[in-house]
Amino acid sequence: MEVHALGFSGDLYGRSLRAHFVARLRDELKFDGIEPLRAAIDQDKLDAAQRLATRKADPDAGGAWH
Repeated sequence: MEVHALGFSGDLYGRSLRAHFVARLRDELKFDGIEPLRAAIDQDKLDAAQRLATRKADPDAGGAWH
């Protein structure tokens, strides 16, 4: 699993984070270079933002999305 902190700008190195699995975006793929990889990551971020737009954080579940 790979985690992106959508909308976050800062340094998280050395910090403890909790990630909640919401949905699988795509299978693991092999890319022919850095540009196709970057394009796929950009699309993944758009897809993730769209999926999260219809969900709400559940404070009773430690902020997990439902």
